[in-house]
Formats: sequence, structure tokens, C-alpha cells
Amino acid sequence: MKKIFLLLLLSGFSAFICNAQYNEWTWVNSDNATISSVMGTQGVYDSLNHPAPEYESNGWTDNQGNFWYLTTSGYLWEYDPNIEQWRFVWNGFSSQPVFGTKGVPAATNEPGQIGFGALTWTDTSGDLWLFGAYRAGNTYGDLWRYNIASNMWTWVSGSNVPNDPGVYGTMGVPSVNNYPMGRCEVNTSWVDSVNNTLWFYGGDRAVAYTSIGDVWRYDIATNEWTWMNGDTSSAALPIYGIQNVADPANFPGGRLVYSKWNDLSGNFYFFGGSNDVFSYKNDTWKYDPMINQWTWKNGSMGIGAQGIAGSTCTFDPTNTPASEFENKVCWTDYCGNGWVFCSAYNNIWTYRSSTGEWSLVKGQLNASDPVNYGIKGVSSPANAPAIVNGAMSWKSKNGNMYFLNHSTNSVMWKYVPDPACSGCALVPTALFFAPNHICPGTCTGFNNLSQYATSYLWSFPGANPSTSTDVSPTNICYNSPGNYSVQLIATSATGSDTLTLNNYITVYPYPAPQGIAQSGDTLFANTGAVSYQWYYGGNAIPGATNYFYVATQSGDFNVVATDMNNCEVEAAIFDVIAQVHSGEVDKRQLEIYPNPAGEFVVISLELGLSANKISIFNLLGEEVSVVLLKKSNPQSETIVDVHKLPSGIYWIEVSTAEKSLRATFVKL
Repeated sequence: MKKIFLLLLLSGFSAFICNAQYNEWTWVNSDNATISSVMGTQGVYDSLNHPAPEYESNGWTDNQGNFWYLTTSGYLWEYDPNIEQWRFVWNGFSSQPVFGTKGVPAATNEPGQIGFGALTWTDTSGDLWLFGAYRAGNTYGDLWRYNIASNMWTWVSGSNVPNDPGVYGTMGVPSVNNYPMGRCEVNTSWVDSVNNTLWFYGGDRAVAYTSIGDVWRYDIATNEWTWMNGDTSSAALPIYGIQNVADPANFPGGRLVYSKWNDLSGNFYFFGGSNDVFSYKNDTWKYDPMINQWTWKNGSMGIGAQGIAGSTCTFDPTNTPASEFENKVCWTDYCGNGWVFCSAYNNIWTYRSSTGEWSLVKGQLNASDPVNYGIKGVSSPANAPAIVNGAMSWKSKNGNMYFLNHSTNSVMWKYVPDPACSGCALVPTALFFAPNHICPGTCTGFNNLSQYATSYLWSFPGANPSTSTDVSPTNICYNSPGNYSVQLIATSATGSDTLTLNNYITVYPYPAPQGIAQSGDTLFANTGAVSYQWYYGGNAIPGATNYFYVATQSGDFNVVATDMNNCEVEAAIFDVIAQVHSGEVDKRQLEIYPNPAGEFVVISLELGLSANKISIFNLLGEEVSVVLLKKSNPQSETIVDVHKLPSGIYWIEVSTAEKSLRATFVKL
């Protein structure tokens, strides 16, 4: 028996999977000419959805690798880089926060509309953290936590008073009474190696470019802030010390700064920024939280410096990007190297943390490439984003780098770093697709869409076989109805990624059983199926697609019935003995009217034919009425009372001396 199954796409699967080339940009989402948002259905991914472009919004990457985006107007979005689609999560905050009770989550709590560079973190439990805010001309120092599962915000710590100066306490001493002053215009937030301590540096204390240079640590477990380092005064000047030498006296000064990364040893880095609105810098600093000291690593002590580089992908201690201010587009790769998309010239740089050297990776040194969107979903060496200040950026689980434009449109860009240049191979991403709504006894195959992996381990609980190491397994068979999970572990030398889709495979219930009943030359299958196909000797009979079939020759017959799920079941009957005549109804020989019928039907025979017996059968092949006629009084036209028959379709069989004629009618 053959099986037919539905080919249903993975929910939310994109119209394209973009396999971009190394060191190339790809425009992956949104309209490149639209500045308004497209929200679609709340909570549902769609290729047409995208947020409105907004300046210096807030972002996170959750533990599943999805991107979260809180706009300055208070709308919360989520982006899935596996399908390159947005979904709208939250319907917009009011201009002012609703703090609720400190430490107590509530559906009514909200941090309000936040702009001009707040600080963000993601902890090991997957909660999203937010500190610092610009609201209606004021700065705030409130710390918030968002739980994705409950969709609730909690005001955790800090002050709900505008422009609060904070409580510093004693440097290096944690206290539940401590909290930082309110601030904005900052992005230098880090998480320590165990992901339970949040750190940040710098910012603007009063929305007037009055920079501050303090370092703070927040311990999630104890709910305590610690002022760790830096000056509490405004616009303090840097103390560089000796390059590449840590010293307790070293100090980057008050700084509005945006580009940051972590190395694999737990050190924190930042690049550039400004001591005030005009003092754009290109220096690189490292902070070692173990010894609580700063080190000036690279760049100039001055302001407005040009970039220095040899050929692309060449690392040198004298290389440095040009001075930058609001370059929020930055990433940390899996080797602890920093990546910066410099908004001054739309070029990409990487900083090798192990050697303290910069390299220009893509773009021109001190000039900008012309903007070129190319074809949506297609990477190209000619593609180039626009120069952007204050845009939002993320890194996917496999190491690809994304950023969202904020000014003329809300285009999402993706960049795939070249491991040959960075020296850091990309981490695998597990992804697959399969026909996942199937019939019992069906075998299906899995299309592996993973990236950057070299080996695979599949798990198919409830199937035969239950495991596989093939790239794209085939003939995975499910015999029993139910819902089944599938897991794929994609691995390479750089790591592994696990994708588990619970209840991914749906095996439909068994179709209703089938059988064949014979009445004269007519074969009747069980009714209730959506469609039928009759076979003679194993070959399909053209046009034989009703629940019944009039056999025109003797032999073996079978029928395949298909249910509403497109699942099939078969029945067979052997050694059927058919009359030698065709049995087909010829309207010149037999006519039934009116059809549909109400109280009666008139049976009209061709002149010269005489009816001996008239039988009426229902769709189950059961004889429900019989009219016997005298041979001595043949009639060419007979009226049959059918008013007692239930509404439905019926067979009329007229027996003559020569043959039996059959036709159907509908009883109203």
C-alpha cells in the first residue's frame, strides 16, 4: 500500500536561508525604504514584521540565541536569526515607568520609555537586565529584570528618583544600601565568567555630556552594588600611565563610551568614546576585575585621531581604528576578540585580545564605501551598510554578527567573519527541516540546515531507527500515531550546538478501516473517506474514484481510500465474477427522473426492454426497496414511490430479461 504525506514547513520557516560568504554583508530583514514599524500579529513571527528605526535603543541576546530589542518608544521585539524574522512581543510602554514594589514582579510593572544608551546584560538563567535610563529630560539609576517566560518586569534595585546622585559607599565594599547614580549615553556593560555578576563603566550623568568614569559591580545573588573603581566627579581626565602596563593609578577618565568586549580570561575591554560631546577618541583600554586595575592598551591620548592600518587582515601593535563616539555596533567572538563596526567610515575592525593588536578587516581605512544593499538575502562583497551612530547589534550562536539600522530605515544586516582573518572559527548552529505531519507507517527524511558543523548526532525517540549520524538522514519511520520530539547535535572543533524540537513530528491517527462489499457487479467500499481509487490487477482504473465501482470484467480488485489527513488505507477483493456485458448505464436504455427526487421517481426504459425487477440500494450496498413486475405486462416506464427513503444517494438496479442496468439518484 502506498503512503502519501503532507509536506508542511517548519513553523515560521523563512522563505530563504541565507548562507552568507565570509567577510560579506547581507541585508536579511525589513524594507530598505520604510521607517515605520510593521507589527503583524502580536507574538507571531512573520517575514514582513520589523520594528521602526529608533536611535540608541536597548538590546540583548537570550540563552537560546534570539535577539531582543527594546525601542526608545517602549516596544519590545524578538528576532530569530535562524529564520531571519521578527515578532512583536510587548505593546509599548508609557513615557514614565511603573515601578511597583521593589523586588516583586508584576504584569503592570514597566520600565517606561528608555533612550540614549542604557546598560543591558543577560544572566545564566536567561533573564534580561536593564540599568540606567533617559526619560523625558532626566537620567535614572533604576535596575530592572525581565523574565521572558512570565513576560513580567521587576524593579530590582537602584533609585526611582530622577537625577539621583547615587550612594557610592566605600570603594570595594558591597552593600545593599549602595547604588549608582543615574546615567545614559553608555554601552560598556559586561558579565563575569560565571554570568552572575554584572559590571559597567562610565556614562553621562545629566544629559549634558557631563561624563563619569566609575566602575560598578552588581551581585545578582546578594542584590548588592559595589563601587569598584574610578572617580565620582564629572568630566575627569584620563591617566594613561605606561602602555600595556596595569597600574592602580591608571584611569580612562569620564567617558561616554559604547564599544566593548570580553576576553577569555575574564578581562573587560572598551574602545573610543568621548570625554565630552566633542572629544572623540580612539584609545583601547582593558580592565582586569581580579586586580581592579586599568591598562591603556592601544591608540592615541589625543582626540580626533585618524585610523592606522596596513593591508586588511594584518595585525600590528600600531594599528588602530579612527576616533569614534557612538559606535554601539560591536561584538565579542568565541575566541574573546573584539569586533567593531566603526560608524565614522562604515569599516570593520577586530582586536586580537591575546596580542593586543588591531586589524582592519573590511572597508577602507579613512574613507567610506558607498551604501549598497544588494539583493535581500544574498551576501556580496559589494554590499555595504550606511554609516550609523547609536545602532543596535547582536551576535548569533554561531558567531555571525548582526546590527539594526536606526535612522533612514530598520534594515537588519548580517556579517559573517572570516576565520582565516580573525583566527577564530565559527561555532556550529544546529538547524533542520523535515516533513513533520505524516501518516502511520510513513518514513520521512530530514534536511540538515546546520552551519559550520563537521559531525552530527540525531535522536528520533519513537522512530525506527532511533538515532543517526548521517548528515541528512532518510527513511526514519514512525509506525504509531502520536507526537514525537527530534534532537540534533551539530559539532565542530570549535564547539557544538543542540537543537531539540519537542513534539515536532505529528503522526496522524490510523484511518478508518476499509472493506469491500459486492452486490451484483457493483463493488462498494466503506463510505466516509475523502477520496477513493480503484485498482484492477494492481493497476489504477482511470476515472474509478467513487466509493463504488461496477466491475466490467472478472478478477482481483482493490481500493485505496484517503482520509482528511491524506492518509491511506486499502482493502481488496479477489475472484470477482462479473457478467459479460459492460454493466454501464446508457441513458438511451435507462433514464431516471426527476433527479433529485422527492416523492417518487420515474424509471424509463428504451423501447423494447421490459423490467422484471427494480431494486434500490443505499451507499452501504444494502437493498432497501424491491419492486417486482409481471413479465406478462412489460412496461417501458415505471413510477416508484420513494417518499419513505431517508435523504441521500441511492443506486437503482433494473433487471430485464437481457441484462441489469444501474443508475444513481438523489433523494431530497
